[in-house]
Amino acid sequence: MDSNIQSLDLLRSFILKLTDADIYEIDEISLTSGQKARIASWCEDNNIDIPDLNNTKFWKNGILEKQINPNLAINNFSKTKDILVGIDIQQIDEFMPDVTEVTKNDKNLNSIFTKRELSYAESKINSKETLTGIFAAKEAIYKCQNIQLKKWREIEILYKDNIPTYKKFSISISHSKNYAVAIASISLRLENHQLERDKSNKPFKKEILLYLGSVGGVLYLLKLIFDLFN
Repeated sequence: MDSNIQSLDLLRSFILKLTDADIYEIDEISLTSGQKARIASWCEDNNIDIPDLNNTKFWKNGILEKQINPNLAINNFSKTKDILVGIDIQQIDEFMPDVTEVTKNDKNLNSIFTKRELSYAESKINSKETLTGIFAAKEAIYKCQNIQLKKWREIEILYKDNIPTYKKFSISISHSKNYAVAIASISLRLENHQLERDKSNKPFKKEILLYLGSVGGVLYLLKLIFDLFN
């Protein structure tokens, strides 16, 4: 069997398992961001080229060349004068229909989540609910700044005092029945202030080094003069 056809058959089986839709029997399919992430992750784990998941008929021409970041197709974010805000909502059963309970060694999820994220979710009673909320937070952060990612694992949501955290972002995650929603925001004013402070520190450090070099040169000359007269 042709390797491309075989790969497409394997991909079709996973999509059928994930969405309950047979791509060989429909004309097009619209995937959620969570489904795109699951499919892209599965393709990478199985050494299969990732199709253009933004194309609702992506299987029509077989397996396409691997995209740099096909599962991060949603670029919409809200920007105000001083704050960037991103929001995302995920349906738990839609995101993980093939997972009963989350474990830290789950090979189906370790391309999206880090060990620490999986371990945290595993420690909770509603592990699937918790992990879906973490993914929603990753999506919200991505939407907030349109971060360029190669893998979702690059955004790691950690908890401090039961509060989700990631770098300088403010994150809130909530659940209701079969849904998880997350909001992420970051202050442009704080970021710009930090950049300006970093820029202003560099010349200051340079001036200190020049000053110390000058003092050292003066001391060296004084030593030479002292040696000449003694």
